[in-house]
Amino acid sequence: MPKKPRDLEQLDWEDIRLFLVVTQAGSIRAAAKRLDVHHSTVARRVLKLEETLNQRLICAGSAGVSACHLTQKGHTLLELAQSMLDTAQKIDHLRAQ
Repeated sequence: MPKKPRDLEQLDWEDIRLFLVVTQAGSIRAAAKRLDVHHSTVARRVLKLEETLNQRLICAGSAGVSACHLTQKGHTLLELAQSMLDTAQKIDHLRAQ
């Protein structure tokens, strides 16, 4: 029986940031090292994000996670996540002025 998708109100923005770090780092293990957390934590949070969105984001079985290993929905989320990061940085820049 497939899992019921999580309510989008439960969307965790930190999971989106973590997904972005995974794509930048090239693998779940590299992202975990960069974030100083265990790789199982990263994998679990990516899975939670996929469940929340009810979409596969990363192709199964890839040794690393680069742009070529993202699903189409993963590519779409990557673009949106980068836009979110850019906006957050602009907001932070306002704070620093």
